[in-house]
Amino acid sequence: LANSKISAHVSSSANFDFARKNFKYESLVGKNFFEKVCSSSSKEFLYLRSLGADPRKFEPAMALEQFPELARDVRLPSELWDDKENALHSVVLRVSSPNVKIWTHYDAMDNVLIQLSGTKRVVLFPPKHSGDLYLKDSSSMVSDIDDFDTNDVEYPRFRNALENAQEVILQPGDCLFIPALWAHRCESGSAVPSVALNAFFRDLEKNAYPAKDAYANADPIIAREVLSNIDESIDKLKTLPNQHGEFYASVASANLARAFGVDVLPTASIDNENNKQKTKKSNRVSLLLKSACIAVALASVAVAKANAKKK
Repeated sequence: LANSKISAHVSSSANFDFARKNFKYESLVGKNFFEKVCSSSSKEFLYLRSLGADPRKFEPAMALEQFPELARDVRLPSELWDDKENALHSVVLRVSSPNVKIWTHYDAMDNVLIQLSGTKRVVLFPPKHSGDLYLKDSSSMVSDIDDFDTNDVEYPRFRNALENAQEVILQPGDCLFIPALWAHRCESGSAVPSVALNAFFRDLEKNAYPAKDAYANADPIIAREVLSNIDESIDKLKTLPNQHGEFYASVASANLARAFGVDVLPTASIDNENNKQKTKKSNRVSLLLKSACIAVALASVAVAKANAKKK
């Protein structure tokens, strides 16, 4: 591992944001990477997600084979996938500087997160609330889940997702099962770097997934076709007047929600919250205008009295 060539994410911010790409990739020798991680300051943060032997051929990572010294310390919980042939997709080594936050994202396969060293905060979002995550491909547009002021303005539905999220702090030796499509956000502890393994495994038959998927986040083939059809339907509806789009989008989303038992956050509740904010601002403006009018009226009375005395 110390002599291996790796590609690390490097950023001046501890909050890694995939949607906005606020990081760069840097090629390092393993030894140099670990030296940087262990001595990293608040000016530079590093994150490693190990890759396959030949990423250009979409080969998934197999960390226990690529770094055999890890195999002496780790036994994969193969009971989770019943030792089925071809069920295991990949085993990924993850190493990050203290305090690093990895963007909220979902994976298309089940996985077990094995914490080897350091601690990790994991926030998980149930699939039925994925519509509140503002997803772009497999990653959320919400940059910092704890920035309530920004999120309430730019991503008002995210509050609903956060209220239904589950949170856990992993200690060394802990294993966390993360089912497919449960979006999650991971944050390293502040004391020492975090070292962990992910074992991804298929909950569907192998041919249900795209052949080229190195990261276990490619949607199943059927799901991808459905999403593509939805995009095509949106483009078609946009050729009609806006009220048609509003009507049929509302009907379609309600039908999908009912079919799968998803609680759709009513648009009215978002509008009401926005209207409350607007009302507060409007009331403050009205109060200022009233105060200004009273001041002008009092000034006018004072001027009138002064003129009367002169006469």
